Amino acid sequence: MWITHYEQETGRILGSEYHSSADGGQEACALPGYYDPETFYYDCMAKKVRKRPAMDIKVSGNTLTGLPSPCTVNVRRDSQTYRVDDGEFTYGTPLSGEYEATVRAFPYIDWKGVLNIEG
Repeated sequence: MWITHYEQETGRILGSEYHSSADGGQEACALPGYYDPETFYYDCMAKKVRKRPAMDIKVSGNTLTGLPSPCTVNVRRDSQTYRVDDGEFTYGTPLSGEYEATVRAFPYIDWKGVLNIEG
């Protein structure tokens, strides 16, 4: 029997493990069944497992819009993480090129894309 563990405060799925008997799921913050943490989270208020929603982010050059608030944006090339509270992020750098970016805002699925900087 599969047991999935989740974080009580957020509902983030922490992982799953297999138990050979039904005795394995009696602890707090555990659910019967297997749930992929990249796809699901536990809604503690509704007391049910839900699919993590996708973000609807638009990219225009070096700007991201439609970001959930709050969120973090990580730009891989400079290894910096930026906190965004207003739904928009503009990356400024004097170096032109393509910059991989990741946006995180749980329970949303992480968004990955490319910022294009023109010099």
